Amino acid sequence: MIRKQDWLWVLLLPVYLILSTFRHEAAHAVIAAAQGAEIVRFVFWPSVYETGKFYFGYVSWRGGTTNWLVDAAPYFMDILTYSVFFPVVYWVQFRWHSLWLNLVIIGLFSPIINSLYNYIRGGDVRELLAVLPDLPVHVCFLLGLGLAVLGLVLSFTSSAQAKAKRNKN
Repeated sequence: MIRKQDWLWVLLLPVYLILSTFRHEAAHAVIAAAQGAEIVRFVFWPSVYETGKFYFGYVSWRGGTTNWLVDAAPYFMDILTYSVFFPVVYWVQFRWHSLWLNLVIIGLFSPIINSLYNYIRGGDVRELLAVLPDLPVHVCFLLGLGLAVLGLVLSFTSSAQAKAKRNKN
């Protein structure tokens, strides 16, 4: 299902990363603001924070929040993004393969990479583990990532796009 020329989309990796970081940081900001916090900084491009540490993006706010909910917001957003994009890329046959592929990258790969990167690296997930029981956090991430990878495999093997490609050949 992947063609040689599809690898050229890797050149847009910086754009995909910025879109993914925007989604991630916007989820933090929306939940913090919904709890009455004032958003002081919203950065969704790679930068060095005031402490000298590199971040793909970050949000700073002033005011009280339920921190675990703000920390978990990007992963709820990953689930929502995946849930919206999966039926589209699975059931719809697209005339342009590149459109389908970009929807897969933005809507399926990106949430998986975001959740997996943050699960392995720590960050928000470390904060969640500090305030929530470990087992449910690990189970939610591992189950969610497993199902997402299964959906990705199904998208490339049995989606309408994959079936159309097989019937064409």
